[in-house]
Amino acid sequence: MMKFELGLDEPDPRRAVTSAATIGVSYIAGGLVPLGPYFFASALRTAFFASTAVTVAALLVFGCIKARFTGIPLWRGGFQTVSTGGLAATAAF
Repeated sequence: MMKFELGLDEPDPRRAVTSAATIGVSYIAGGLVPLGPYFFASALRTAFFASTAVTVAALLVFGCIKARFTGIPLWRGGFQTVSTGGLAATAAF
């Protein structure tokens, strides 16, 4: 079904470890963005606001990068990513 209906090839089982390592390292690197300020700030309130600012900035940058690859305006790509990330963070909180 994958081959004939969806045009997909069967995944190579030898790539499972590489894929898992890539996902794991990306998850850790992405998680350090919002957690980073907590390592350096002495007050919890300061760390929270710094974490929020750093996360919004990172989402904005990644949204603009996405926009360059997809051909949409930079402001739109940045806004979409920040709003989607903000909604996800609000739901998780």
